Amino acid sequence: MNIGHMIRQHRKKCDLTQEKLADYLCVSYQAVSKWETGVSNPDLALIGPLTKLLHISADELFGLTAQTDARREELEQAHLQTWHNGDLDARLQVAEAAVSEYPGEPQYLNWLADVMYYRAMEYAQGAQQTVELEKVLEIYHRVLEDCAEGEVRNQALSGIVYALYMLFRRDEAKVYAEQYPKHNRVSRDDLLECCLTGEEKTAHLQQMTLDRAEDLLKCLYLRDDLDELSAAEQIVRILVPDGNYLSFHGWLFHIMIQQAVPLTWQGKPDEAIAALERAYEHVTMYDRMFFEKPGPYKFTAPLFDRIEQDTTEWCKGTPGWLRENFFECLRRPSFDPLREREDFRRLVALE
Repeated sequence: MNIGHMIRQHRKKCDLTQEKLADYLCVSYQAVSKWETGVSNPDLALIGPLTKLLHISADELFGLTAQTDARREELEQAHLQTWHNGDLDARLQVAEAAVSEYPGEPQYLNWLADVMYYRAMEYAQGAQQTVELEKVLEIYHRVLEDCAEGEVRNQALSGIVYALYMLFRRDEAKVYAEQYPKHNRVSRDDLLECCLTGEEKTAHLQQMTLDRAEDLLKCLYLRDDLDELSAAEQIVRILVPDGNYLSFHGWLFHIMIQQAVPLTWQGKPDEAIAALERAYEHVTMYDRMFFEKPGPYKFTAPLFDRIEQDTTEWCKGTPGWLRENFFECLRRPSFDPLREREDFRRLVALE
């Protein structure tokens, strides 16, 4: 179907006459008639206004939708699958194909920068990681150049912040972080809470509680202060008193590791080892749900007993990534004072 047929078809859908369309575009109705009969085509400068008037995309106007939508859907599904199976090599191939087939498409550039960032994390800090992160920044900046607003731009901003953080360029990272939009005063969750009733409302409020709890834990566990880390641990144990932690296993792992560092500095090796042992227990439970026996799991604690978490839908890295993270942490210089202890060696030997 040529562009003239598309203009005629969508003009009628919008209940516009040739004269009315011509009036909106500041051209003669004869010009519109020539477009629709294939005698001539609209000037390139009119494509934008024309698509807005007809409420269609440029792809639709040129009759490309069916073909491109099918390919885009194929790429979307392939990209999503790599998040389920943690295959970074496949994710890179999908992203490179998308960028090649749709040059300059901001979302696909974000895909490419994102997977390159994760691959850069596989290198030890040093020259190679720096080179890869600089490539990541270059791609994200291309997205910012083309996107003045919207979620795609926000994704690029956050990616730049993380990459600069890993490069220890925190002043630059702050500049981009401050460009990231704040949440609206009234969130989607707040609006839904007003609309729901009964069990549906209870489940929604429980999910809101879980989300807010995770936000609070993030603020606390990023600190090196033992009091705040202990508070974070106690919050989890109060929220989930029966020990069926599900996704909280990941939080408790990070909290335990963070606790072990200052305990080591303070000359409390027994307490530091105990924190590391608890961290390993949470790693084991997390990876069991995440990789060994993925599927739906339900909280049994009263505060969250309407919430089911399907671990097959969690975004994944390489299988066993949290376990690998644990042993990488044990190699930190922070734990050098513990290396001669037998209980620390037993933990290292579990790798």
